[in-house]
Amino acid sequence: MSFGFSELPTEGERGPPSLANLCVGEISNYVRLWFASKILDDPKIRTGAAEKEEEGEGFFLSDSDEEGEDIEIDTLTLRTPQLAAEIDETFEELAMILTSEQKGNLLSIVAQKSQGFGFEHCEAWVNALAAEAETLDLSACSKLDARALRAMLHCAPSLPLVSLNLSKCGNLFTPALLAESAPHWPHLQELRLSGGLVAPGPADAALMRVAAVCHRLRLLDLAACNALGDPAIREILGRCSELEVLDISRCVKVTDEAFSTPLASSSLKVLHLVGCRVSDTSMRYLGASGNRVALEELHALGTFISGAAISALPGLDKLRWLDVGELEVHDRDLDLISGTARALTTLDLSWCDLVTDSGIHTLSSSCNGLTSLNLRKCQVSDAALEAVGQYCSSLQRLGIALCEQISDRGVQAVCEGCRELQVLDVSWCSQLSGEGLLTVVSTLSKLASLSLQGCKPVENRHLQVAQEVLTDLRQLSIAWCNLPSSEAISALTAALPKLSVYDYYHIRHDGSLVTEVNPT
Repeated sequence: MSFGFSELPTEGERGPPSLANLCVGEISNYVRLWFASKILDDPKIRTGAAEKEEEGEGFFLSDSDEEGEDIEIDTLTLRTPQLAAEIDETFEELAMILTSEQKGNLLSIVAQKSQGFGFEHCEAWVNALAAEAETLDLSACSKLDARALRAMLHCAPSLPLVSLNLSKCGNLFTPALLAESAPHWPHLQELRLSGGLVAPGPADAALMRVAAVCHRLRLLDLAACNALGDPAIREILGRCSELEVLDISRCVKVTDEAFSTPLASSSLKVLHLVGCRVSDTSMRYLGASGNRVALEELHALGTFISGAAISALPGLDKLRWLDVGELEVHDRDLDLISGTARALTTLDLSWCDLVTDSGIHTLSSSCNGLTSLNLRKCQVSDAALEAVGQYCSSLQRLGIALCEQISDRGVQAVCEGCRELQVLDVSWCSQLSGEGLLTVVSTLSKLASLSLQGCKPVENRHLQVAQEVLTDLRQLSIAWCNLPSSEAISALTAALPKLSVYDYYHIRHDGSLVTEVNPT
């Protein structure tokens, strides 16, 4: 008979409270059951096992003589030595037919589910999977034992790892462990360390070691690794000849000096600089004649880079995503950028209060393939939205929050010209009337997210029309809108069960239930 795996008992996603009372052997069995259940139940893992099962080779665990009886796993069965032996036998047989990809998926799935709890008691299993895994995700594994982590990353002199995610591991993954482990990853192409390397230690030296031995790196995510400075980033840029994606967002010690070295890679496509202390100088370094830069994405929100410096970059004809929120961007900069970057699809100009109707008109007419545009707090009026409606028929996301000069006329132009809109934010557009808002909810039938925060004319009739027209709507914010009644909100969520509505107080409503306060 087949052994029916139920979801193992958990406290949230972190394991049951009773684990504290289990002996080492019982914890080991518990983690083994986690592995076994995922092998048998997860579609990413089960492919090979299912074939063997069809051949009658008995890959399901059994614990009963009665055919057809399914047994649920609970903490009592963890105390059964016979079951533990059967799990080990099943694992050994299954491990022989799993591919490297499936082994990596299995280890990653269990790591995410358990946060690494108990891995130190199943080292033979864990290391057997890690030794052949090509992809490994250990992000946010706060319960992973440091010794178990080291054993995984050192379980063979040369691991086949191509992608490794160690993001948000806190103090667990130290700079010393990174420097020590890097030589075991000669095939590594993707390394994610965001929010990590916070433990004391020479973080720059550790990353320089990575640059020296991981020659195939294509993606490096170092977001919020606050201990890193210019030497590490300069070494990465100067050594990694295949680098395509670099994220150093919120690395507050990184300055222009990080870009002062000639780039080893001619294929750098994506650069995240959000919140870094970099200025126009970094753009001049990147644009130097020896560097063959042709960025496809540049994320520069909150830096000291100007629109003029970006407009002078070479290779803008490849640019598809540009985030210059909060930067000093003038209309003339937009004219220069849009004149070359005609492939642009995503543009964030939020809080660029020097941008006016003129710049948006030029942008819209030149980059008519735009699918996402954020104009939050820009000094634009209805004329800008008329240009957007005229030229940008493929637009799917539009943000015009806090644009106080926009009225019903501009919104009408967008509703007529941008019928593909899925996300719209008109929060605090104080000149919009009830009729303008009615045009929105009665016209843009593909909307999945609509923010009407602070739009005082919103009332019950708007919710009633939304109920009939916006059948794909998944999120609606009417915070600070005091006219809609609780009855109207309940009727809307009852008619659209997949919809979440945030009311006047930012409290979320799903169906008839009030569930949580919106953190924003």
